[in-house]
Amino acid sequence: MTDALPDPRPPEPRSPQPLPADLLRVGDAERQQAVTALGEHYAAGRLDQDEYDTRIQTAYAAKTRVDLQGLFGDLPE
Repeated sequence: MTDALPDPRPPEPRSPQPLPADLLRVGDAERQQAVTALGEHYAAGRLDQDEYDTRIQTAYAAKTRVDLQGLFGDLPE
């Protein structure tokens, strides 16, 4: 009779699931593109000064793509 010994190898780690594209982090280039686009909307009269200032601050503080996308939900492409 043989006693079964536990397998000494640790289980293989599972690869992490990729994040949805909207949750990927953004860098300075993406933030600057958003600021430029907001400036164009401001120049076209779609944003007043307060809205523009608030959105610019939000753009510079953005961490993910969804943070930036939220700035343009009510503006035409």
